[in-house]
Amino acid sequence: MKSNVEINKGLVLKGTSSGLIARIINVGLVVWFNQFLIRRISAEEYSIYPLVLAIMSLLLIIQIAVDNCNSRYITAEYAKGNLDEVKRISSTMIIYNLIICLFLIVIGIFLCWKIDKILTINPLYINSIRIMIAIAMLSLIVNLIISPLKAGIVAKQKYIESNIIEVFVEVFRLIFLCILLFFVSTRVIWIVVATESAKLLGNLACMMISIRSIPALTFSISSVEIKRGYQLLTFGGWTFIGEVANRIRISINPIILNNLATPFDVTSFHIGTLFPRQIHRARIIATNSIFPSLVAMYETRQKERLKNTFLKFGRITIWTYMLIALPLIIYSSDFIKLYIGNQYLRAGPVIILVLINEIPYLGLSMIDELSRALARVKSLTIRSIIILIFNLSITIYLVGFLKMGAIGAALGTLISGAFIRTAIMIPMGLQLTGLDLPTWLNKTVIPGFFPCLPGASIWILLKLLHAPDTWIKLILYGLAGAVVYFIFLIKFSLQPDDRKDLNRIRSYLSSRK
Repeated sequence: MKSNVEINKGLVLKGTSSGLIARIINVGLVVWFNQFLIRRISAEEYSIYPLVLAIMSLLLIIQIAVDNCNSRYITAEYAKGNLDEVKRISSTMIIYNLIICLFLIVIGIFLCWKIDKILTINPLYINSIRIMIAIAMLSLIVNLIISPLKAGIVAKQKYIESNIIEVFVEVFRLIFLCILLFFVSTRVIWIVVATESAKLLGNLACMMISIRSIPALTFSISSVEIKRGYQLLTFGGWTFIGEVANRIRISINPIILNNLATPFDVTSFHIGTLFPRQIHRARIIATNSIFPSLVAMYETRQKERLKNTFLKFGRITIWTYMLIALPLIIYSSDFIKLYIGNQYLRAGPVIILVLINEIPYLGLSMIDELSRALARVKSLTIRSIIILIFNLSITIYLVGFLKMGAIGAALGTLISGAFIRTAIMIPMGLQLTGLDLPTWLNKTVIPGFFPCLPGASIWILLKLLHAPDTWIKLILYGLAGAVVYFIFLIKFSLQPDDRKDLNRIRSYLSSRK
């Protein structure tokens, strides 16, 4: 069966590359500005920002579930050429989203009213956190209503355009934030004001590009279909529950630390997870770029292509993650000293533990998108709940009973993620793809991790000879190990189809000269 959704490695590569470039630019801007804020705002006042992020990240699960539902089914119908069904889905989901927004308004009012009972906060900052939550809730409601109209970005794979918008959004956010901080007052509340204003502009721009790409993405009351809505909400419901579990697991640590530790631990954990979060978001960009192709492969019955894509994506994920994570793990304390000084050295071990947490799971990193593409989110959700239960139990014990603070929260994440998650996700990944364990190990895991030992040896040796005490040294050390890493990757780890893809890229670049 022919697909209207183009399955093209070049298109995926362009989308991923532009997304990673956008993420690198955004990370640079975020890193610089976080340093600026932390040096000028007290730890106690700044600690309310991670709390707002934690609360909103839980509510944003609704947005993610709705977006996933829209992108999955609209992409599937567009791949089969059913434009009438595309219109039916977008119209139906807008009605359902409006109903969801009514519940969100009630939740927002309750949070603003009772926030001083939910969190332990200095009374001086109660009104500030209420305003921050109200602004973030308003932004969420608007974005939820227009969500179905943005699905064309995924179906038409307009990732380059959306990534350019993301960069402009981040630049606008920081310019607006600078204006507020320098000309109004130095208060943490302005972070949310600038962030949500920029996010709203970016979502409206994406909506316009989406509608222009697929004009069938519109609203018509006559196209609303209740039965179709039930199917969509069933998928969205399981996605929502799974995302709740994942978000609680990721976002609950600042709240646990707020209640069982100190504001210093909250800030230390936030700083320590700042870079791992950005790496995680970059990985999400890559998996998002390949999602339309996965849906098209499944809908057009291309099973072998789906298997090979899973194996290849796992290898590439391991290579790219370890290239960034290994030097961060080895130089974590040196990095923190250069970045923020000796005050938050506790963030160093947090970086190490959180980064190590992801390593065993890297070869399975496509499993979330694959489950969505195959409409098998129920199995994924049940596993996510099991992981959450282990994570909460371990973290509360380490932080509440052993008083380990930010390091205890990071260690709880490591134990539940690196061991429990990996153990229960491997069988699911193999089942979804039809692969066997030896094939996955030989074609993904072993070649993926092979360059790590020589690269890490160089980074450790340089640190032992002379620990980096300037940014220049740190960058040069990183580059030295990266050169060795790349040599072993290209010489020993690339598989035959990887070499073919690399030759195609070389040929393409040569033809452009």
